[in-house]
Parts: sequence; C-alpha cells; structure tokens
Amino acid sequence: MSTMNPYEPPQAYGPVPNFAQEANADYSSALSLILEAMQRTRPWITMFAVLSFIGGAFLVLGSIGMFFAGAAAGAAAGGPALFFGPGLGLLYLFFSAFYFVIGWLLWSYRTSIGGFLASGGSAGLLAAALDRQASFWKFVGILSLVGVALYAVLIVVGVGAAVSGGFR
Repeated sequence: MSTMNPYEPPQAYGPVPNFAQEANADYSSALSLILEAMQRTRPWITMFAVLSFIGGAFLVLGSIGMFFAGAAAGAAAGGPALFFGPGLGLLYLFFSAFYFVIGWLLWSYRTSIGGFLASGGSAGLLAAALDRQASFWKFVGILSLVGVALYAVLIVVGVGAAVSGGFR
C-alpha cells in the first residue's frame, strides 16, 4: 500500500501523445483520449450546472423574502422602506436569471457530451458538444466584462461621492 505525499504534485493520467505536433494525426488515433477526457469532464459539468440551478433557486427564495420584508417594513414605517425590499427583491430575481442561464448552458453541454459518449465518438456530436461549450464561455466572458465595467463605474461613482461629500 502506497502512501500519498501531500507535497507531491498531482500525477497525470498517463502519457498523453502530442497530437497537435503530428501533421498526420487523425481523429481516429486521438478518439480514445477524447472519449476518456469527455468522460472525466462530464461529472464536473454536471456538478456546476446543478450548483448554478441551486444558486438561482436560493436567489429566488431570497427575492421572495425581500419582497415580504420590504412590504412589512414599509407597512410599519411607511415611506421609502416600502421600495427598499421590493427593489432588492427585483435585483435578486435579476441575478437569479444569470444563474439559471449558466446552469442551462452547462446542462446542454453535459447533454451533448452524453450524446458524444453514447455514439462512441461521432465527430459531429463532438462538434456539437464543443459548440455548446463555446456558448457557455461566450456568455461567461460577456458577463465578466460587464461585471468589470460595472465595478469600474461603481468605483468612480463611489470616489466621486466621497470627494463631493468631503466638500460640503
């Protein structure tokens, strides 16, 4: 029985031929490696898709809680508190939509991987799976760029509010 050394780097699954360097490498010679890689990837895709759906569901529940909390606070205090809860509730619903879209994109990629594996390695189904993966990364990339832009705007607004507040 061998013991695991926690300071040792992870070991590869085995020697991986460098098909990219071979000018005459064809699909059939790489097929077993592709099938194995897709088989190992599919459970992780499933996990992240399910986590996205669960995160979206929690945001929907949080939004319902915000609607009720805002209505209760508004009824008790009157005034702007009535709009605070529903406003945050709508924001939570807005963000839950992103979680559900990400989950759906990952689930469709997972389904495409399953079709590819079930076919035994159809090149057309591999292309479909990779197209689904590209759709996921395109959405996440656009979402990331929008997030970075929003952070930049919030920083500028925050600094501007701090500076203008200091001059009063």
